[in-house]
Amino acid sequence: MKLLDEIISGLYIFYLEYELYKTIRGTVVKKWCQLRIIPVLLFGLFYSLFFSYILTIVGFMGDFGWCWNRVIFYAMFAFLIGILIQLLWEEKTASEPL
Repeated sequence: MKLLDEIISGLYIFYLEYELYKTIRGTVVKKWCQLRIIPVLLFGLFYSLFFSYILTIVGFMGDFGWCWNRVIFYAMFAFLIGILIQLLWEEKTASEPL
């Protein structure tokens, strides 16, 4: 599952970078775009991990106890699904201010 987490994280970064470049179209330095990507990525990952943790505590823990690999994987996967839904919605992109 670690490999899938890394692949999904790479997809986040490529998508966010694409959105920023599409929005600014060469008006801002590339370094600024990369600095903007990290807070947006960490913000989304924090919230998806937080809600996955809460759902695990509430009732999805099961008889086997904690399975942190699955919690982290599902949190990252939920964030990717959120990004893809936003891409389809296309009303407010991820590159706009929070």
